[in-house]
Amino acid sequence: TEDSEFSAYYGSVVTGINGKRADVTNSSWGFGGSAGRTGFYLQTAAHDALIHQNRFVSAISTGNNNGQVRGYAGGLNGFAVGALAPDNYNTRSSFSN
Repeated sequence: TEDSEFSAYYGSVVTGINGKRADVTNSSWGFGGSAGRTGFYLQTAAHDALIHQNRFVSAISTGNNNGQVRGYAGGLNGFAVGALAPDNYNTRSSFSN
């Protein structure tokens, strides 16, 4: 579930695992569920605050459905990562946001 995924993520960057905290994360989480638009903004803000407060580097997928950048990649403190078309580096790939 989303809660269990976030719990493990939170543990790796805040409390640590076996005394070690992650300095860098790489995430490609789907962003759906029943939270709706308000939930979308709250979850993005919470993830963004987590990055800021715990000072780690976070590379976050912009999405995989050829739409707008959504979810956690829309925050201010992470690095949004997408893909470019192999034949034209000025165009995003057909599957990337």
